[in-house]
Amino acid sequence: MIGAIRYSRERLDIDNSRITLLSRRLGTNSVLVALSRRPKEFDNLAALVAVRPVALRALAGTALAQVPGSIGLLESEIKHLTGFDLDELSASPTRRM
Repeated sequence: MIGAIRYSRERLDIDNSRITLLSRRLGTNSVLVALSRRPKEFDNLAALVAVRPVALRALAGTALAQVPGSIGLLESEIKHLTGFDLDELSASPTRRM
């Protein structure tokens, strides 16, 4: 998402004062994580619309309910690949970003 913002700002045919982000579902999670980590990148956006973020732990738990031990393996792999655990990649009203 940050790359898209930077690219848009560099384009001469785009009015920077009108840049708006629309994200949904898992994309919303990515935007919220990026916003919490690098808020300056989101300065001066006209709007940010974040529709229906997904709680990854709940999604993965439902999808993998029939496979014993799979949620732990998934979380371990995600942590290894991204450096974040499932809860850190999920938007939560009770968790401070």
